This record gives sequence, structure tokens and C-alpha cells, in this order.
Amino acid sequence: TKLNGKKIGGIIIILILISFISSIPFVFFNQLYTQHDYAFHISRLESYFESVKQLEFFPKIFYELGNGGGYAVDLFYPSILLLPYTLFRLIGLSTGTSLALFYFLLNFLIAGSSFLLGFNIFKKIKPSILVSLIYTLSTYRFHDEIIRGALGEVFGFAFLPLAFLGLYSILFTDTIQWY
Repeated sequence: TKLNGKKIGGIIIILILISFISSIPFVFFNQLYTQHDYAFHISRLESYFESVKQLEFFPKIFYELGNGGGYAVDLFYPSILLLPYTLFRLIGLSTGTSLALFYFLLNFLIAGSSFLLGFNIFKKIKPSILVSLIYTLSTYRFHDEIIRGALGEVFGFAFLPLAFLGLYSILFTDTIQWY
């Protein structure tokens, strides 16, 4: 199937709807869970926001973490990926609103990358949308994002389809798709 501008626009609208559905707990429940990893990641997001306010985009240690002793979080998670959240905070949005928008963008990335994987395998739009829908709204992924607040794993869910797409293109296609 060839994708023209009209089809791409429709696909983007569908991916936005899938992203919105998967972001409903952040938008309508108007509360943040504090169990599991949420407290850590919210502190980390806010610490990165404070660093960027001081024009430090690659902080080595977040001094607010670790009970005030500092924590070198970037050894495990690159904070530059948190920049969209920080930009929302910099324009004056609250922590909750910024977090909801940030997760919406992550959900859009997840929906888009899984659609891309499906489209490269099936070469048709409808099965690719189904792949995106099933992957983005899967129970484990939802639990990981909404209940556990495992931000690193949410990023992993966004890029995992691209890893499978790379593997698929190496094993089953003759075209060079290094990107």
C-alpha cells in the first residue's frame, strides 16, 4: 500500500486517538500514584527541570535525590529524553499537566513505532493499526505506565518495536534500512 498525504493524515489522527485513550488515566483521574517508581521519577523529572532552568542539560548528579545526598541517575537513564516534560514546565504548566502531556507524547511514540513495525511487516494500514492498538493498550504496558510508573520501561516500550523492525529488515528484506 502506498501512503499518500491523506492516508498519512488519517493514520496520525488514529494514532493520536490511541495515544489519548492510553493517556486517559492521567487526564481524567487528576491524581498521581506514589507507589512503585513514581515518587522517584517525579523527583527526577523535577530535578531535571531545575537543572535545565540553570541551562544544565546534562547534569551529572541530581542533588535533590537520594535523601539529599545526590544520585547520578544519568548513569542509567539519559535525562535529555525528559526534555519534553521540562519544556512543558518551563512554559508554566503544573507538574501534573506536564506529566500528562509527556506521557501522551510517549504514548504517541509507542503507537507510532508499533504502527511502523506492523506496516513494514503487513504492508497494509488496517492490520498495522491493529498492531498499534494491541501493543499500545496492552495490559502489561498499561500497568507498567499507570500503576508502576516505570519511566525507563515506558521508553523501552517506545523503542522495542524499532528494534524488532531492524531485526525484521535484516532477516526478511533485501533493502538497506539502516535508519
